Amino acid sequence: LVRALSLSQPTKGTSKVDNAALHKLLQQRIRSQPWLSTEQSHINLTVSDGVVELWGYIETEDQHSALRVLVEKTEGVSRVDDKMMVGIPARGGQRLW
Repeated sequence: LVRALSLSQPTKGTSKVDNAALHKLLQQRIRSQPWLSTEQSHINLTVSDGVVELWGYIETEDQHSALRVLVEKTEGVSRVDDKMMVGIPARGGQRLW
C-alpha cells in the first residue's frame, strides 16, 4: 500500500486550495481507496490553511502509513497533524489495541 502510493506521481504543487475544497477532495480520495475499510476505520479531518489534522482510528499500521502518504501528497496540503490511533475500539468502551 505505502509503496504504491509513494511511487505515484505527487499531486502537490504551489497553488493554494481553499479549506472547504481541500476538505472535500481529501474525503473523496479517502473514501475511494479500496484498501481502507470504512466499516472498520473512523477517520475525521479538518483543514486550516493547508494544515490537515487527522484523528480517529484505523485498522492497521500499513493503512495508517498509506493514509498519511495519501494526504501528504494531495495538492494544497502543507502539513499533516496526525492524531490517528491504530486499532479498532471494542463495543462497550473497551479498546482492542
